[in-house]
Amino acid sequence: MTTATTITLRPAKFSEHPRMAQIFSSAFRDESLLGVIMHPHRYQYPADMALWSLRRNRLNHWDWTHQFLVTTMTDQVTKREVITGWAQWARWGKEGKRKWGLRW
Repeated sequence: MTTATTITLRPAKFSEHPRMAQIFSSAFRDESLLGVIMHPHRYQYPADMALWSLRRNRLNHWDWTHQFLVTTMTDQVTKREVITGWAQWARWGKEGKRKWGLRW
């Protein structure tokens, strides 16, 4: 017998950015650009990489040209929603301003 797992994709909430930053630092810790070059002291200062991502994402959250999405699953024990991944899209240039920019 198999158990079905449901994955949900939805827009991210501002309060979820700390968890998203933790996922970012875990995923890219040993990646050549974001890990090795941009954060060479990531093992000496493990929180710095997550804090960099957190600051960047919190600033971009309020920019209408940036869209954040999270994937979630329900923890079978606690029955709580758990963020399992996230993505960010940005629409730059005149087209992005026209479609997503504020018009006041």
